[in-house]
Amino acid sequence: MRIGKILALLSSFWILTNCVHSEGQDTTIKLAEKTFYEGLFQSLPSPYKLQENAEQLVIYKFYSPWCQSCMEELINLQFFVKQNDKDCKVYLFTIEESDTAKARQGFKVHYIDGLFERTKEQQVPLTFVFKNKSFARKYSGPVDYSAL
Repeated sequence: MRIGKILALLSSFWILTNCVHSEGQDTTIKLAEKTFYEGLFQSLPSPYKLQENAEQLVIYKFYSPWCQSCMEELINLQFFVKQNDKDCKVYLFTIEESDTAKARQGFKVHYIDGLFERTKEQQVPLTFVFKNKSFARKYSGPVDYSAL
């Protein structure tokens, strides 16, 4: 019984520390980071591959269905996409394979085994923004889409 309580406590701590509820942080782009993320998203299978997207703006968003701030942010993303539909492509990825996560806020949900881990990040929501096939920004936490 005691082990179950300890596991529940550790699980709760992990969720609290990995589900960000603060404003998204725009991290500074270093050349090595730019090269890494451009390579990562260009190496994806079709149709997710960065170089196959002609849109000026491509967004790769990682979320988890248990993350409340992720769910709230998807509403903002949906509004942004409606305003910029012709210039924007969004790929919504869940960080764990789930039968229940087939669509969220009008976005088709995708899963590629190991992709979230390859981003070297430990928290959701996580967003990667590419402009003209070039890595522009990474956000750890909710995004202010009006700034894109």
